[in-house]
Amino acid sequence: MAFLNNKNPWLVILNQPDMIRCVLICCHYGGGSAAAFRGWEKDLPKGVLLIGIQLPGRESRFSETLISSLSLIVEQLSNALSPFINIPYILFGHSIGGLICFELTRALRKFSLPLPNCLIISATNAPQKLIVREHISDKSDEEFINCLRLYNGLPDELIVDPQMMSIFMPMLRADLQILETYQYEEKTPLNCKLVVLGGLNDPTVPLEDIAAWSIHTNFSCNIRLFPGNHFFIKSHKKEVLAYLSEVIQSQLSMEFCNVKI
Repeated sequence: MAFLNNKNPWLVILNQPDMIRCVLICCHYGGGSAAAFRGWEKDLPKGVLLIGIQLPGRESRFSETLISSLSLIVEQLSNALSPFINIPYILFGHSIGGLICFELTRALRKFSLPLPNCLIISATNAPQKLIVREHISDKSDEEFINCLRLYNGLPDELIVDPQMMSIFMPMLRADLQILETYQYEEKTPLNCKLVVLGGLNDPTVPLEDIAAWSIHTNFSCNIRLFPGNHFFIKSHKKEVLAYLSEVIQSQLSMEFCNVKI
């Protein structure tokens, strides 16, 4: 299909299935990139087109200016997604990516565009519960890293590498500003299925914040907890992908169609 030749920098196509049954569009955590989802297609059902959202200032977009405005990100993504959302699709977002996917889905509804068949939120506080008590994006490098370490907000292998941290620090600061400047608005629940994933040992996203997502859908809201901290999608990757495969298969059996290339 023509959209497999997509050149939009906001989206990275991570595989080339012979037949597309659905599209899984994933948004990375703070300081991350589309690369966070490379290789996922190996453990997903056949026929899933895997796309990673790529915010400016990382990987192929490294020379571009970082964006910390959620409204601008959502606006740009709404335009970028238009070729991919006329067939069944699922949105997945981890941590800050979960908040982006939630507001993106709201924006798609506002523009009368097709909503995802399922919105999957991972390691993200329910937006009405999101209260940033301490702004850390403008702290000194040392204080900033200490805060991230305290809340398991960054993979350990990155924290202990000064050279890598010098590269990722600006991204992290910009991404955290998305949270620190976010203002929740109460709106009508979404007409799509909602799945919420959480880590049993994640100090930043308590169970009550995970359960609080249920008010944001008129459909079912399924909650699944995994061992691990904020980055359980790394430490328990196989279990997470096995569950995502179950969710995708359940949607495929219900209403997804095959799309030939």
